[in-house]
Amino acid sequence: MPKTNTGIRPVLTLKQVQGIQEQPHPSNLPMQQKEIERIINDAMRKLNKEDYDILYELYFKHTSIHQLSKKLGISCSGIKYRKNKALKQLKSIISRQADVENSNF
Repeated sequence: MPKTNTGIRPVLTLKQVQGIQEQPHPSNLPMQQKEIERIINDAMRKLNKEDYDILYELYFKHTSIHQLSKKLGISCSGIKYRKNKALKQLKSIISRQADVENSNF
């Protein structure tokens, strides 16, 4: 996983995260691009290293499941399982953050 000179994980753009965004709930209001990027970046930073690395490789570096399987020495089904686990964790983090922000209003 690439890191900046400060050792901080790279900031992701909206185009990079579009692959992991699920369909928005119809009751959600449209959000500005920068706000979406902020929310996803904050959530990605809260993932553990393994989950972050899996999502970063698959969605931001466009590494195939097969390639990542060979690179990490894990079966393709293991990569798929970890990807799904990481996506659920990311969704949970974003949902909790939304609940906190909504309760402040």
